[in-house]
Amino acid sequence: MTADRVVSIIIPTLATAERSKYLLRAIESALSQQGVQAIPIVIANGGHGDAGLLDHLRQRRDIRYARLEQASQPMAMKAGRDMVDTPFFSILDDDDLLLPHAMSTRLGGMQSGPEIDVVVTNGIISNRWIETVNITDFSGILVDPLRKLQEKNWMLTGSGLFRTATMSREFFGDMPQYLEWTYLAMRISLEKRKILFINNPSVVHFLDHDFSIYRSKQAVFGQPRAIERILELDLPRDVRVNFEIRLADANNEASKLYLRGCNFPSALSSHIKTVRCRSGWRHLFYIKDFRKKGLAFFRKYSSAVTREIAETLQDK
Repeated sequence: MTADRVVSIIIPTLATAERSKYLLRAIESALSQQGVQAIPIVIANGGHGDAGLLDHLRQRRDIRYARLEQASQPMAMKAGRDMVDTPFFSILDDDDLLLPHAMSTRLGGMQSGPEIDVVVTNGIISNRWIETVNITDFSGILVDPLRKLQEKNWMLTGSGLFRTATMSREFFGDMPQYLEWTYLAMRISLEKRKILFINNPSVVHFLDHDFSIYRSKQAVFGQPRAIERILELDLPRDVRVNFEIRLADANNEASKLYLRGCNFPSALSSHIKTVRCRSGWRHLFYIKDFRKKGLAFFRKYSSAVTREIAETLQDK
């Protein structure tokens, strides 16, 4: 295989036992690419990796492997980018799946012109046995990629191919912990990197795994900071306004989740942040939920305390 047909595929992973079979499937989907030699670069990160799985990855000779102590998707991607020594590279989630033609399709697009920095294909979203195409109106992306991001992220994880010479490590090290692909797509668009879009699904992105980070409480709590990171970019006014409104919604979702867990100080703090955001007034009357939840918690807590005092006095 000639050098221009060799592609690195970075696969960040927590390498936990529950992810094991999906990670091995992702690696196999990379190794079995048609017409391209793919080199998986597996970056295990975090301190909860399964010992048997880590040992298996360490001993494999058909992948490259590294380990990071800190659990961080952006840091793992940056570490993987540092290991790339091929002209092009891609990134794949450890529970997603490349279709057999993925890299050859993207590489064909990339090699159509030296000015192309990134190739982005469509993708398939799989959610509890229901599969849908990520982007149904691809024409809108071609007209205005940046503003299309306000509707939906067209850079689905695993859908891109990057030119190593022009997509430096800084693009990946500066990504937030959540909404990282929206952030990356924003930066690429704002910094005028040349993007070629191909309306051909080449990756399957799974949303139905119980261990998915995006289904976690941490993702809800982390979204406001991720949007704040997006707002640090030099955005056009209309795009900025859109994300300022989204920041209010994200803070409100965090507040509701804190409230459900009876974490009243954090819930109130997030609510105050909400109403201070653009259009945050839409969530102003959500404060009544604090009263309901607070009264219910107080009644439950006070009756339990009263019971405990009565039992103590009775024992005496």
